[in-house]
Amino acid sequence: MRARLLAEQERHEQAIEEFEKAITKDPEDPYAYCGMAISLLRCDRGQQAWLTARMAVGMEPDAEYPHWVMALVQLERGLPKEAEESIRTAIELAPGDATNHGLLSRILLDQGRKEESLKAAEEGLSLDPGEDLCLTFRARALMELGRREEAHRVAEHLLSESPEDAWNHQLRGDQLLMEGKLAEAKPHYLEALRIDPRMESARYGLATCLKGRSALYGTMLGLLLRLGRMASWALWGGVVLMVVTLRIGNTWVSTHPSWVVPYEVVKSLLWMALVLVMIANPLFDVLLRFDREGRAALSDDEYRATNWYLACFAVAALCAVWALALNVASAPRQVGFAVLFLTRAIDEVYSATPGYVRRWMTWITGGVGAILLLTPVVGILGVFLIVKKISVPMGVALTLASAWMPLPTYLLATFADDLREWLERRRPDRGRGGDAS
Repeated sequence: MRARLLAEQERHEQAIEEFEKAITKDPEDPYAYCGMAISLLRCDRGQQAWLTARMAVGMEPDAEYPHWVMALVQLERGLPKEAEESIRTAIELAPGDATNHGLLSRILLDQGRKEESLKAAEEGLSLDPGEDLCLTFRARALMELGRREEAHRVAEHLLSESPEDAWNHQLRGDQLLMEGKLAEAKPHYLEALRIDPRMESARYGLATCLKGRSALYGTMLGLLLRLGRMASWALWGGVVLMVVTLRIGNTWVSTHPSWVVPYEVVKSLLWMALVLVMIANPLFDVLLRFDREGRAALSDDEYRATNWYLACFAVAALCAVWALALNVASAPRQVGFAVLFLTRAIDEVYSATPGYVRRWMTWITGGVGAILLLTPVVGILGVFLIVKKISVPMGVALTLASAWMPLPTYLLATFADDLREWLERRRPDRGRGGDAS
């Protein structure tokens, strides 16, 4: 009971110690293992949480609660299919428990199965019309399906019933954020954080609202919110279309020299827009760091990431000074743009699960960053060898190599989120349960 009380107070490290004492006294108590699994999960000790939940399921496979805990652990560890299997087992064992249907609704929504998520939530509400989890994910599913008025009614009902529930404020804030109503969403995130200061999702929502104080970012945020609802193939199609259009434009302007200046202006604006989209989150996280309210909205990882963003911005500024001082553009422009793009990869490093995935992302990003920092050294050495006629072929080779050395940075920045997700799926602890492999 003491462990459960500590867990309710979000004091999970202390709760784990109490659960361990309870298990020492009664090693066959599956519910002590269930409670400890949840606390381990909240402390980012996912592998231990999974092993502990598996022990609970093994002790009492015919009880629904251990399967419910296993589903929660699997979901938080990025295993939605396995989580769905576990919660469906729980539903078979206890078909009258509405909470199980609520968790199933959440799992299905995480997989983008909106209609199924709505159906699962409504099945749970048919058993218990006041079940909070079902109401919450019914509202979220309705929002995703574009049925906003119904979703708002559910969220308002939850807030009126439980105004001191942080999750209800976060739900309402998320709804308003999806509609681009940042000023209205902000108070709900602040209230959620007042009730639960450790609520990461509310902190993220508040940070997004604070970023919106900039008119430029507010406009961009509205665009990104719309783009976020588009299929990934459509986004990639837009990027490919832009590259193809520029290639055609380069060919056309070579035969129409009078259009060179306006064409170059338009091309520069397009590339600036691309860079701004790529670095938007790192840039505004840096601004939040120096904002009184914004600083509180940054998580520890986000705050640490801003140190690296600042370093990258400083290097990019030095490249600009280099280009202006020496009246050269190609080399410093390549390095300057690439180091800005590197911030996107750094963002993914700190978004990765601590442990295996973050280590790999750190090594890869660090290696690519080292190659980028060596680019001017290699280029200058090549030019030196050519000018001094020490070894012209070697100098030419080094100069050409320096022109290609920023490429790994661009590739990593473009596919950093895909790489992180690929590593997440191959974490060593994902396959420890047999079915997860």
